[in-house]
Order: sequence, then structure tokens, then C-alpha cells
Amino acid sequence: MEVSILRGSSLSGLNADERRTILDFYLSRLNTGPIDCERLVRDTARFTPADIQYLFEQVAQCAFEHEISKKEDCKVTTEGILQIMQKMRPSLTDEIVEEFEKDSLGYARVLFRFHSPQCNLILSPS
Repeated sequence: MEVSILRGSSLSGLNADERRTILDFYLSRLNTGPIDCERLVRDTARFTPADIQYLFEQVAQCAFEHEISKKEDCKVTTEGILQIMQKMRPSLTDEIVEEFEKDSLGYARVLFRFHSPQCNLILSPS
């Protein structure tokens, strides 16, 4: 049995398709101008879903404040999103991901040992 099956999803972050889906969702709720979605997908590699949600809350707030103060339409652009991203720090770091991967691998080995076909031991919560 592969370790990846036992681990489930990885803390290494969302993959590009998952980030694209989330970005598309939030972008669809905004008044947008030119958007380079592939750039945003690349630049959000260490962002969690909560990080992306917070990013777009900040983007929406900034656009709203601009429209109120300037009394003009404000279209969200890639550059505007990137400016706000510069003020943020993604939740996932290389150190966090590396530690999680080591812990997951260790846990997967224990789980495999106790649930292997050669072992009929059934563990119940204490």
C-alpha cells in the first residue's frame, strides 16, 4: 500500500488546480479587469484556503473603499491583488511542510503496521 493513500491530502498546500478553482470562485465575485490567473496560481503556492479567502476579503475591501472615496468604478486587476499579497505572509512555510511530511510518514508507517493484513489487531479509542 502506498504511503500517499494512507496520508490523505498533504499539508504541502493546494495543488495548482485546487488553487485555480478557489481563485476562480473569488474572482467571479469581484468586478475584475485584466487578470493573469496563472500568475496568481503560481504566486499563491504556499497559501491555504483560508489565506486565499483572507486575501480576497482584503481585495474586496480595498476596491470598495476606492469606489467610495473616488466615486468611480474600480476593477480589480492582477497588479492590485499582487500589491495586497505583498502585505501578507502565507501560512505554509518550507519548515512547516517538511515537519508535517516527516510526521505523516511516521504515522503512516505505524498505521500500516497496525492495519496490515498480517495483523488482526483492532484498535479502539480509549
